[in-house]
Amino acid sequence: MCTLMWFLIIIKGGIELQEGPEGWPGTLILEGRTLAHIPIPPVTHRGPAAREGSGFLNPAMAGSRTRSVMLLADALENDWLVPADKPIRIIEALAATGIRSRRWLNEIPEQHLHRLHVLCNDIDPVSMQWAEANLKEYPAGIDIQLNSGDARSLMLDSGWQWIDIDPFGSPTPFIDSAIQSCSRLAVLDVCATDTAALTGSSPSACRRRYDAMAVVDDLRHDTGMRILLGALARAAARHDRVISPKLVIFDDHHIRATVLVRRSKEAASELHSCLGWRVHSPNERELKTSMSAGLHPQDDSGLKQPSCILPFNHPPELKEGRVSGPIWIGSLGDQQLLERMTEERVLELCSPDSELQEAMNWSDKEMELAERRLRRSVRGLSDSASTIDCPVVLPVDDIPKYLELPGPPSPSQLARTLRLMGYRAAIAVLQIPAIRTDAPWSVISEAALEVFGITHPK
Repeated sequence: MCTLMWFLIIIKGGIELQEGPEGWPGTLILEGRTLAHIPIPPVTHRGPAAREGSGFLNPAMAGSRTRSVMLLADALENDWLVPADKPIRIIEALAATGIRSRRWLNEIPEQHLHRLHVLCNDIDPVSMQWAEANLKEYPAGIDIQLNSGDARSLMLDSGWQWIDIDPFGSPTPFIDSAIQSCSRLAVLDVCATDTAALTGSSPSACRRRYDAMAVVDDLRHDTGMRILLGALARAAARHDRVISPKLVIFDDHHIRATVLVRRSKEAASELHSCLGWRVHSPNERELKTSMSAGLHPQDDSGLKQPSCILPFNHPPELKEGRVSGPIWIGSLGDQQLLERMTEERVLELCSPDSELQEAMNWSDKEMELAERRLRRSVRGLSDSASTIDCPVVLPVDDIPKYLELPGPPSPSQLARTLRLMGYRAAIAVLQIPAIRTDAPWSVISEAALEVFGITHPK
């Protein structure tokens, strides 16, 4: 059955598809290697309320879609989910105009395309008309289906190996349905644009949606990622499943968490070993507890330090302004995967060619800018791979609060100095200058002084 007929069947009594949706062909854009027509000129929006009618596409999310191409390609090439050459069932549950699905089909290496069985869904039938018209204009040539319906009920119709959830705002209304819809081993790729809630700027929303609290300070971006992961872990445990983060990133106005979900009643029963609390300006007792649990580098617990993490079963006094949690206390990603998320790899998969340049009537300068955007979408990920499981994330602007320094040290110089001292250290991929390291605070202090050429505190 052809795509057009299938689409007409599934919208049952909805908007009747003509030669193209109203406003077609709209505005032509190029994202990665994928041409797309959208109904309004692209405007960069940020935040959960940034939807403007049917057929919406947010260019500010282009980097997220680029990384999803890389992640799916890596899963296929390295057999995350199923044996080599076996098919993968994928659902883009909240697809809008479906550009993410089309980018998968256009930019995944050709030898893997026959394995993809993609269902592209959005509750808005007009958005699906734009998706269908784009597929007619630029045929995929492989198995892709379009649907206009409620994502939650549609996900539950089948078991999926890859579920993409990209809502306007919080993903929490969809998480339980998505977890229940995962096959025995699956990837759940979740976006959250309600970062005010996740970072503590909107504490009531943080409590309602994520059953958590967050301190608004320079650690808020890392805290927000860990609160989202904690919520996913708790939802997974409710359905006898556990998560393993593959890639979690805070990108401008949204958080995107890609996690592997597997069934295991035994592991799900140990959920709280993966959860804990971040304490800001901890006291000596809290530091000792954190060190004993292996969540903080061994050091003199009498030193004043910026923060530490406590196990879930040893909570501090839950005072707003000092405690964040419950948070995920494990690694924020897969080291081997991150090592492969390089600028060279993103250009290999997603960089447009001369034929696309001609189609867009782009100058060489515009092609250069497109490549620059692709590089930016993965910048720093491979360099941060070796420290993604490190317990300490330290915003460098915090260091002068604890040491007499002329200013914050350069994160690259501080990380380099710590590596020379025998510790793991790298610039953290966050919205602020920060490092991740396994070095204790006394060593970090020494390294920070050395960056400024100070041999002893004043």
